[in-house]
Amino acid sequence: MLATVETLLPAFGPMRRIDWARVERLVFICKGNICRSAYAQGRAGQAGLATVSGGLDTQAGLPANPMAIKMGAARGLDLGPHRTRRFDELDLGPGDLMVCMEPPQARAAQRHFPAAQVTLLGLWSRPRRPWLFDPYGLDTAYWRTCLDLIDSGIAAIAARIRQARR
Repeated sequence: MLATVETLLPAFGPMRRIDWARVERLVFICKGNICRSAYAQGRAGQAGLATVSGGLDTQAGLPANPMAIKMGAARGLDLGPHRTRRFDELDLGPGDLMVCMEPPQARAAQRHFPAAQVTLLGLWSRPRRPWLFDPYGLDTAYWRTCLDLIDSGIAAIAARIRQARR
């Protein structure tokens, strides 16, 4: 409940006011680009959305986490080909919506590209959670919860983008 109430705080207001008509591509950001953002990129791609992902603290070229690959496969998503990208090496443009997993990541994204629209994926998930904590090293139950939140957030974002394009 506290997480849901937290999403109503003024600090999250700009992250909820997205100009969906401007969004051409989703840029998923997390720490390592091996779990959450890798999965989100794959899921958004399955939904027909232009997407890329990157990590704030990673090396380029690493594979997705083995658990992410396993959990993704169970949900019909092949993360085997995924390779990490560093956020600061992404080619960002005015049509990009940076979609972060945690508030500090969103602040870092805003500092890096002040003109970009930035949001938190968990603000669109059901239930709302501004913090989608990293499942790295955690149990299968939390992985399921995290991926459920990512899936619901992407579905909500995809619906808004499609509605804006009508």
